[in-house]
Amino acid sequence: MQPFKRVTGDKIECRLYGLYRALLTPIHCQLRDHDNNDLLERTRSIFSFHHKYSYFIVKSELIHFKLLRVLESRNIDMDHFPVQILSLIWLRYLSLQCSRNLNIQTISYLYPRCCTNEVIMGIQNVKEIGIFGNEIRSNGLLNSLVHLQQLETLSLIYCSSRFFPASTKAFPATLKKLKLKRNFLRWSYMDIIAELPNLEVLKVMFHAYRGEEWIPNVTGFTQLKVLLIEDCFLMY
Repeated sequence: MQPFKRVTGDKIECRLYGLYRALLTPIHCQLRDHDNNDLLERTRSIFSFHHKYSYFIVKSELIHFKLLRVLESRNIDMDHFPVQILSLIWLRYLSLQCSRNLNIQTISYLYPRCCTNEVIMGIQNVKEIGIFGNEIRSNGLLNSLVHLQQLETLSLIYCSSRFFPASTKAFPATLKKLKLKRNFLRWSYMDIIAELPNLEVLKVMFHAYRGEEWIPNVTGFTQLKVLLIEDCFLMY
């Protein structure tokens, strides 16, 4: 993107800020300088595969992609939220390592510290969200998820038990799919999950729970269709 026409073709280029792929057709390779604006307006998706430990700031060029729908930049280390993203009114999928008030349908992944009431109230149209991290100062922040009244899919990865709500009422009633991984919960917490009224898919993966015995609540999981338990300590 800086400048956009410098990188053409479909090969992987190595630059100062990491590896990236230019998703341009052969026609785009023949663009002249005054054609750049048209190319920016027609771009719908940007995927960035950045070096994990590099430093990078999304610059003002992003604002020119007015019809952008997909921005995948989860591997970019950002020291502040790129406010230019807020002008992308057609954006439907965003993957970053930080977040702010956003009106999109899919987010993966937020850090627990981002799950403040201010952020959650700004993304109330989201249908799928992932939360990743284990931060001491984030206790209880997952209680704000109840405000996501259109949420259908939730992934909680590396989130320890202190983040989890103490009641089913803190989860959105619309939730249909739940994935848990590396949470080290007690199996007794499944009684809370079992009360989710519309849960259809539950994936319990790689140390999501600790302990060898689980006594299921026979009155729960009324809508469950798929249950996956994988790489946990469960013996009975």
